Amino acid sequence: LFGALAYVGGAKWVVPLQEARDKAYLRSIIRGVNPGDMPDFDSTLSMAYDALNSANAGLKHVVIISDGDPAQPSPSLADKIVAAKITISTAVINPHSPRDVEVMRDLATWGRGNFYDVQDPRRLPQIFIKEAVIVRKSLVFEEPFEPKVQYYSDILQGIPAPLPKLKG
Repeated sequence: LFGALAYVGGAKWVVPLQEARDKAYLRSIIRGVNPGDMPDFDSTLSMAYDALNSANAGLKHVVIISDGDPAQPSPSLADKIVAAKITISTAVINPHSPRDVEVMRDLATWGRGNFYDVQDPRRLPQIFIKEAVIVRKSLVFEEPFEPKVQYYSDILQGIPAPLPKLKG
């Protein structure tokens, strides 16, 4: 699933949360967005929380790109996001002050995500690729389990019951 929020005269879904099928189309929409200066993180994070909290996904992750000067999220929203196991990574770009960098670093820390101090905007695609790889890797679960025979097959001939534990 993929979705994109931007502050365009207010917080808006420029790409509502959906299956990422036509990637060229999604890229064209995102390239055409001219975001404004977001006054706070609550409006967009609330929208992201609502969509992700009801989404059927094994992992829920938000990447925020900002200059770091919007008002920090309210503690109650932060608690809801953490409780819903939604993680947040941040990328600060063109911050106005060292405080703005710290705001973004702190947001990534409580969101249990990664922080990126972007000096060169051309690095943003690499950051998204890295975040996508992290999300994919975390969807692999290597846990022991006990296989159970549902239907007999010749392939099981000679294997004693109960079947040995497997990991995968």
